[in-house]
Amino acid sequence: MNDTVRLKLMADLAEAQATLMIIEEKATRTRAARWLALVARPVVLRIVKQQREALTRLDEEPARHTKRAAPVDTALVSLHVLLVVVVLIRLFAGSALRTVPFANQIIPFVPLFVYIRETLKGNWGDALRWRAVPIWQICAGVVLGIVTMPAAVWFTIWFTRLVNMPLYLPEISVTAAQVISIGAVGPVIEELFFRGVLLNKYLEHWSPRRAIIINAVVFGLYHLHPAMFLGIVLQTALLTWWSYKTDSVIPAIAFHAANNLVSIWL
Repeated sequence: MNDTVRLKLMADLAEAQATLMIIEEKATRTRAARWLALVARPVVLRIVKQQREALTRLDEEPARHTKRAAPVDTALVSLHVLLVVVVLIRLFAGSALRTVPFANQIIPFVPLFVYIRETLKGNWGDALRWRAVPIWQICAGVVLGIVTMPAAVWFTIWFTRLVNMPLYLPEISVTAAQVISIGAVGPVIEELFFRGVLLNKYLEHWSPRRAIIINAVVFGLYHLHPAMFLGIVLQTALLTWWSYKTDSVIPAIAFHAANNLVSIWL
């Protein structure tokens, strides 16, 4: 049907263009022909324009009708499903895991990183965003992690008072194993996933601004702490932005490690 309509439009366009050429040719012969051309030329030009617009619409119509929704990124969906598994393991087995040094930080992420290893394509450094950066960017990450922690605590206290929500802060025994777990093992594992693999996937689908916001919200939900949710999201948005600007996960690890170490003594 469209082919028939297209052929007719093309024939009408060719006829209108031929008529325009005849008018232009005869307009140079006599004065009467020139006056006739003044009247006929705008009409024929309008017809030519309408025929061209009709052909353009006809060419665009199949594209509109055949446009399909973007395919679902199964890898991104799988990463989120496995992240839920990580949260459930920590929720229901966290007490037992905390009795073994570093187990609560490592074991829940094992299924996730096994999946990442099986599905990652290309260079591991690129996939995890593990790239060397100038030392000042790492130092800046440390400074940001230190100075934002008191602000996050203040914001959390203010928010819980505003909405009349009880603030529960887990007690942390300051042992060497806990310091290493919270200040090193946890930040490395979490940043390799959240600001490494996951941020890369978000940037494939969304603008940097949207990717940063979604990454921060997901990280806030991952902690399962309603009272601290907004504080974590705001702090993580800054952390994710710095990781994006430096194009590396290493400054994010420095930020996260410094932040966690400060939280032990606050």
